[in-house]
Amino acid sequence: MSHTIGIIAFALSPDPREAVRMAKRGGFAGVEFDVSLPGVGAGAGGMWLQELDRSGQRELVRVLAAVDVKLLSLGTSAGRSGFSVGADVDRALGHLDKSLKVAADLGRTSGAALPLCVDIGPLPPPPVVIAPPPKAVDTSLLGRLIMPEPSLPVGPVLPEVPPDVAFESQLDAAMRALGRMADRYSVRVALRSELGSLPSLHRAMSAAECPMFALELDPVAVLRESKWTMETCLREFAGRVGHVRARDGLRGSGGRTQSAAIGRGHTNWSELIRLLDDANFEGAIVVDPMEHRDRAGAGAEALEYLRGLRGCFEGEGFGGDTPGEAGTPGDRGQLVGGGASVPGDDDSGGVVGELVCAGVGDDGVEEGLEVVAAGGAVAFGEGLADAGHSELVADGLAG
Repeated sequence: MSHTIGIIAFALSPDPREAVRMAKRGGFAGVEFDVSLPGVGAGAGGMWLQELDRSGQRELVRVLAAVDVKLLSLGTSAGRSGFSVGADVDRALGHLDKSLKVAADLGRTSGAALPLCVDIGPLPPPPVVIAPPPKAVDTSLLGRLIMPEPSLPVGPVLPEVPPDVAFESQLDAAMRALGRMADRYSVRVALRSELGSLPSLHRAMSAAECPMFALELDPVAVLRESKWTMETCLREFAGRVGHVRARDGLRGSGGRTQSAAIGRGHTNWSELIRLLDDANFEGAIVVDPMEHRDRAGAGAEALEYLRGLRGCFEGEGFGGDTPGEAGTPGDRGQLVGGGASVPGDDDSGGVVGELVCAGVGDDGVEEGLEVVAAGGAVAFGEGLADAGHSELVADGLAG
């Protein structure tokens, strides 16, 4: 399945026109604009998109259309404190109401529905439910059968985390209000939280019961979880993944992560793309290089990597958009396609079967390449030897 890949416009330039032109030159299909960018579009708080009248919105759409770049989404946040206790919830909701109106107006002007991506801020921790110990067996009821006395579970028992009732109550009320706004404007809201866990976000979205709410899937958020995998996340939010914020990181202890270039962190992108395809995901994948010093360079590297993965899943070649291209740096996992043609392959249709790669490093294919062919001869030429590997051995097949 083909996915539209875009980038955060502000990562390229604070000037919207220049950002759009740079996105086009970089090969991105679209951009995401932040509703509120400080210092852009002179005005209190720099709410430049909120200040645009209909004429200004039409001009923005013309700028995008002139270079054939799509407006994929808008981004904003509920503020540093979000809907937590002590926060100015009315102010946060007022800002989100204006942002939803901008998304609805620009959607009508551009002729395409625009999701609003919202970081809703801190979230209360989900309550930890401790399972009761197994019921003891009454051995007197077993007659002549002698049973050993049951032993109690061994090991420390974690204390139950009580729910933060005040925080949950205020959050749930604010989420219901946000849901009513989204329904009124007919704008889908893709939610994430930099300061809350995925189980907490799942609880908040479930309590709101709003069909306009979706998940903005952030792979780094999954890396922070100790018990949730990417598969768990896609299963728990089944049918509710509306947007993907593409970034990567290195996983540390205690839920800590460190920013990394896409494909060089601990995210299994092959698995993620496969899971999105299995879930029939039709939203956009927007690269977020904001934490990198060279944002434009990080964005270009991310696009090249993601295009390579997409090519594998569409059967366009191994690790790239063209047959015979060397493996994409950092690619791991299982790649299954209809064929992988390499220069020198006697069969132009490619190898029909499965490519299983234990590790693809920065210099191309390193080791563990196994070819399971559905039938017919397999001949390797020079296509996968770009990195200086003149010999590939796989289950007795040498090329």
